[in-house]
Amino acid sequence: MRSIVKKFLQELNTMTIEKDVEVNATDDAIDFLMTKGFDAKLGARPLQRVIDDEIKKPLSKMMLFGELTAGGMVEVGVSTDIVPKLTVKFKAGKPKKIDVKSEVSDEKTS
Repeated sequence: MRSIVKKFLQELNTMTIEKDVEVNATDDAIDFLMTKGFDAKLGARPLQRVIDDEIKKPLSKMMLFGELTAGGMVEVGVSTDIVPKLTVKFKAGKPKKIDVKSEVSDEKTS
């Protein structure tokens, strides 16, 4: 399941790299996505909806109207509230130019 979550996050990076935006997720965020995006009957199908609602929506607002209008880095984490939720925060620094295809293939070989 972890590799499926990472694959979805790599696809998100593929979409945002043209805007000079890089998305990184903490291990806690990946665990959160694994838990919230998995259903016993549906498998990992709900994962895309969770990523859309919890990451893509706030990310798109940041790219259009916030800190990421000129690009940058984003860290997806988990809040320490009573009811944990994903956090999407601007992180200072320039994104590295990543070769998304090689990272996905590296993931398959691991």
